[in-house]
Amino acid sequence: MAILMKKLKGSTLVEVIVSMVIILSCLGIGMAIFSNISGSVNDELRILAEIRLKTWVTETKLKNDYTEATLEFENLRMERSILPYPKKARLKILFMEAFTPSGKKLTEYKEIIVVEGGK
Repeated sequence: MAILMKKLKGSTLVEVIVSMVIILSCLGIGMAIFSNISGSVNDELRILAEIRLKTWVTETKLKNDYTEATLEFENLRMERSILPYPKKARLKILFMEAFTPSGKKLTEYKEIIVVEGGK
């Protein structure tokens, strides 16, 4: 009978809810920090890709080299393609893309160009 009279100590529902809110808040803050850190690495690579892509666009226009090509860098792969413009023979679409080594697209560039002499 002595065992039945012993009062068990436990936590109330309010205490459990408060502790869960604190734990979830800490996890949310941690995920936000992790997301910002991992995103900043991708942003740096994307900015580098945009700079190199615009440099390649300028070189392409100066040399009038409107052929399909691929450039490889240590951490970047860029592809250039020339697409036909609908119903216009002299107009083409200069389409360039930059990718990571794993194949994830970082950025792209499109421009309508006039190609002389049917290149």
